[in-house]
Amino acid sequence: MAVAQSTVPEDPTDRTAVRAAGEEIRSLMRRAAGAGARLVQFPEGEIVYPGKHVMATGTTGEPAPADWSRSAWDVLREEAEATARLAGELGLWAVFGSIHPFTPPL
Repeated sequence: MAVAQSTVPEDPTDRTAVRAAGEEIRSLMRRAAGAGARLVQFPEGEIVYPGKHVMATGTTGEPAPADWSRSAWDVLREEAEATARLAGELGLWAVFGSIHPFTPPL
């Protein structure tokens, strides 16, 4: 078992930072697998852990209702899926938390 900590961005609208976080997670997974781990545990919010003021600040810096529609949901999904694929390739269980939108009921 391995426990890993990467650099976690606070802004889910920053597509570049979210992609970099995903790549860093996968790099740590490769290291853990190379050291013989079969499971790697990352902390909560590993891909992005939004600061409470990031999503609830208006354009001029004033407090505003949180606007989660600005999040780079597509990038977050891509990074989570790439992480899952790598886990399968490495034969490694990877546990990481991330924000995600709820799927509407069918």
